[in-house]
Amino acid sequence: MKTSLTCNALLLSLFATAAFAQQQEDVQMNVDMQGMPGMNVKMKVKTTTRTTTTTTTEQPMGAVAPAGDDCGAGAPDPGCSMSRAGSLPMDREEYLGFLEALRGNDFELQRESMVKDTLKRSWLTARQLGLVLDLFENELTRLSVAKSGIARVVNPKHALKLGTKFENSINASDFTKSVNAQR
Repeated sequence: MKTSLTCNALLLSLFATAAFAQQQEDVQMNVDMQGMPGMNVKMKVKTTTRTTTTTTTEQPMGAVAPAGDDCGAGAPDPGCSMSRAGSLPMDREEYLGFLEALRGNDFELQRESMVKDTLKRSWLTARQLGLVLDLFENELTRLSVAKSGIARVVNPKHALKLGTKFENSINASDFTKSVNAQR
């Protein structure tokens, strides 16, 4: 019975959290369970939400970025013309399709799995990896993707700046160690 009360309180808490996003308020609810007298539950709810804005720019017809300069993460990307272990990074079409597939999946752990599976056969530039990392809100998942992804970056030393994608300094340091371990 105690477990049921805890589960119901948790569900009510989640409902209240969704209802009062970006606010802090006292919420009072009456909880009734079959065979039990009603209870008043008082809780304080504070949540924040994160908004992402995407800007799209179009190039006029016929305007094409120089070959090897833009592989989907914006020109100029010096990694586009680099190779590592004889492999080139994803080209523009492959990379944009990869990003679209990731954005189409709402579940971070599934996106993490998609990245790791794709990078078994493909390579990225440091800039491309940075845009992939932006798709992960959970810092530990982002770190996992970054550490596995850095081994498949054609210009890993250019990825040192990606340490700024981590709010936790321990995670940033861990990522920097992974970058420095690359040859």
